Amino acid sequence: MTNEMNSFIDQAIQNLEVPTSIEITNEAINQFKRGMDKTNEYRGHPHELLDGLDEFEKTGCLPLFYGGLAYIQCVGSYIEGMRFDADGLRSAEGWLAKALEIKDDLPELMVVQAMININSGNLGTASDLLDRIDQVSSNNFYAITARMDYYAMRNNKAQMASMHHKALPLAMTTSRRAYLQHRVGRYYLRFKMVDQSIECYTDLVKLTPLDPWMWHNLSIAYLLEGMLINAWKSNRMALKIMDFGNARDIKKSIQKRIFLQIAKYIFYVILAVIVVSNR
Repeated sequence: MTNEMNSFIDQAIQNLEVPTSIEITNEAINQFKRGMDKTNEYRGHPHELLDGLDEFEKTGCLPLFYGGLAYIQCVGSYIEGMRFDADGLRSAEGWLAKALEIKDDLPELMVVQAMININSGNLGTASDLLDRIDQVSSNNFYAITARMDYYAMRNNKAQMASMHHKALPLAMTTSRRAYLQHRVGRYYLRFKMVDQSIECYTDLVKLTPLDPWMWHNLSIAYLLEGMLINAWKSNRMALKIMDFGNARDIKKSIQKRIFLQIAKYIFYVILAVIVVSNR
């Protein structure tokens, strides 16, 4: 998260009506989860976070509102790969501290706290928090996906995949399934588990067909698998939706591989002709 994005979020907060109630109702908790779902649709544009802000404002509950702001800062701090902006995560910690001063044992807030710690590299603290959540809420979708993130950070591919399969039946809405598949698809790609990554991204083709990063990552997976035509088609879709540098770089890599394949084919054809002619 850049300073520009931090300023954008701070300015957006000024236009919100901060709740004053500290009462936590079931409806407020459900609204908080809707805010998390909406925030997870973020794909790099600051304006995409505004919808999440609106949802967290609707909780009407001060600690959940603060927790929502922390979650937005946590999600918005993503840079690439497993890297997160330190300033963004510190800002998330600040908002969460305000929430925990009011209510420190709510599973939803502990999930946010665990995710901040995972992204900050404080994996021991994150694991302890997730263990506490499991004691009171064993089928918490976001706790399970946070545990998936934890194992990815630990480079534990088997446990990460296990958490993915555990979360799938709990991802009962399009938004949650898209969040899960996009996130774990990226992990599978990072660990060169290409078949699993392609499976996740082809699922996303039906769920979020206008997500350029989904098409971009799918093109990388196909390229790694040597499926050059599929890689080219996926890359073309990514660039059609949004022209961005990462996709342009992959386009060059795909073109280079295709040209090499063609050159190799031509070489063998010429070689075959020479062999036949010399008989």
